[in-house]
Amino acid sequence: MNDDIRVGILRYEAMVGLCDYENPDDAGQTARDRAQYGTEYAAPRGRNGAPCHSPAKVVRFLVEVCGFSYEDSLEAVIEDMRGWPSEPKSTVLDSQADAQDMMACYGNIIEALFDLKVVRMARKGDEAAQDFTWRVTRALTAMRRDVTTKTGRPVASAP
Repeated sequence: MNDDIRVGILRYEAMVGLCDYENPDDAGQTARDRAQYGTEYAAPRGRNGAPCHSPAKVVRFLVEVCGFSYEDSLEAVIEDMRGWPSEPKSTVLDSQADAQDMMACYGNIIEALFDLKVVRMARKGDEAAQDFTWRVTRALTAMRRDVTTKTGRPVASAP
């Protein structure tokens, strides 16, 4: 991954509070980013209120704010994630609980599904990790919840 896109990832992560980073070539960038982009590109929050990493948000920031291509951005996020430890968050792998946590965190099934897909791409070759993300994906898509349109009117749900 080139240095510019790595700086873009750090820039995003600093803006949303996932890491401490200040661009040595642009003092104050993090504060300006929070003011300008903080709401639009905010990281989803877990039940404990802490920011959660969202590949969808990072890719979107890299493309729309930093000006990188979608392909380069996605590839960089996957490469970055491959360097992370691959241990599960807990020793009890509960796909249903993870799906519920993701919906609580993201509030948006599309971003949650995209992020699970990116995790599978980053964990290529780790069959256990890929199998678990597929189980979470199935649990997520099977969840029934009340949905509304942007107008606030209920959308008919399948029986």
